[in-house]
Amino acid sequence: LSAARIAMGQECPSNSHYTGTSQLGNELTIHCECNAGYEKKNGACQNVLGDPACVKQAGLQLNRDREQGCARVLGRCFEERRTPLAVSALGCVAACRQVSGCAIGCGIAGLAAAANVETCVEQRNDCFEAALAKHKTAVKACQGG
Repeated sequence: LSAARIAMGQECPSNSHYTGTSQLGNELTIHCECNAGYEKKNGACQNVLGDPACVKQAGLQLNRDREQGCARVLGRCFEERRTPLAVSALGCVAACRQVSGCAIGCGIAGLAAAANVETCVEQRNDCFEAALAKHKTAVKACQGG
């Protein structure tokens, strides 16, 4: 077996991942790096907590982006399909993860919107994913990264 294959059979410590090996004479060294959200401290990869107020603000912003921003995206999609909804109904429908949940959880507005949610699902999901990516970047900034 090659040195790299032998080394890969060894495990990196918790919260880290294998990045390679080096060999000096008969000594084989495994190299590991801390996973995202962790930093090397006292010889171990420890969670980077960051400023709690900053992380809380990032969470509140994620909720706003999803509830308001995704409602606007969904609203434009409905308007293009000539099915306008009230802003409150849009917020409820935009927050639904499954079409069946919209019809049940959002009442009459959800039932009326169900067919359009199906056709607008790609735009809605893109909005959710963009909001989540923005949130992850904000949390990373809170952690100093």
